[in-house]
Amino acid sequence: MYIQKGLQKNKKLGLGAIMLLVLIILVTACGAPKTESGAQGTGTAGTNTGDGKTDSSNLKGKRVALIMEFNTGTFSQQYVQGVEDEVKKFGGTLTKFVANNDKAKMASLLDSAINQQFDVILTDHGDALLEPGLKKAISRNIPVIVFDAAVNVPGAVVLSQDDQSMAELTLEQMKKDIGGKGNIVKVWVAGFAPMERRQVAYDAFLKANPDIKEIATFGSAQNPALDTQAKMEAVLKQYP
Repeated sequence: MYIQKGLQKNKKLGLGAIMLLVLIILVTACGAPKTESGAQGTGTAGTNTGDGKTDSSNLKGKRVALIMEFNTGTFSQQYVQGVEDEVKKFGGTLTKFVANNDKAKMASLLDSAINQQFDVILTDHGDALLEPGLKKAISRNIPVIVFDAAVNVPGAVVLSQDDQSMAELTLEQMKKDIGGKGNIVKVWVAGFAPMERRQVAYDAFLKANPDIKEIATFGSAQNPALDTQAKMEAVLKQYP
């Protein structure tokens, strides 16, 4: 995980409440995240009030918008559940906006959330089309936290896992499992920041291992589970 520095101070919400909320969300959705130093992070709800007690109502009375590029699949279900649980635990209310894999619609939903004057905005995936909206939110002093999108907006907090390292570790383990030689199938969808980062590791891996060959590649962001099952069945028939 990395954190893009530059979150502006906000009069409505403390930095601690915002960052703790997001870190716990990531723990819930993806497992324990890594800090900038590489150590495994752990999280508990609430922040220290200075008298040894824990304040778990930092979002009390606040409205949180969650703007998602898509909400299909196990990961998204876990992610949404994590957000809902933690926003409720912190005393806030959550409203979800889903773009159904339409990046332009996602940007429009972000603009709508800004105009509705939400207190905090979280975005899940997306791309540079979000940048104008993110800048607009920051100019209005609305904290924005971006997950898994390649954006560069001063003042926004951007979080992601280290997808390239994840791919490298997985591919090296696969290499051991198949004895350094064999045919493989890649399930992949272009246009998503985590996928693009994994592709960097994948390309380097194939160049370094000429005895491992890709015989098919496919992937769809629309109904990914059913699409993957159908495409994989077709590949297995083609290469029994």
